[in-house]
Amino acid sequence: MFHWQAIIMGPPDNPYTGGVFLVTIHFPPDYPFKPPKVAFRTKVFHPNINSNDSICLDILKEQWSPALTISKVSKIKKKMKKVMKTLTLLEKIFGLWINSLISIVLC
Repeated sequence: MFHWQAIIMGPPDNPYTGGVFLVTIHFPPDYPFKPPKVAFRTKVFHPNINSNDSICLDILKEQWSPALTISKVSKIKKKMKKVMKTLTLLEKIFGLWINSLISIVLC
């Protein structure tokens, strides 16, 4: 009950379109006072996902509130579509990611 598995379908109109991404969600014993830990099981090349496949998302860290629900956490799909530059974990990936979006737009 404290370990969930989910599937996120890649959002439209970006490099992840058509992708199927497996995600694990682990609820700590003190949930909802602490955020769930969410990680991709599918390798994802994104500047807000680190080498441990953990997601750098403010609502999973300092912006967590017990009022948030798992449905709010499921908004990860929207986050795949945009990058929060201030939370970028891997600057090099950010540069490559932006360049790939520019080349997609220009093609």
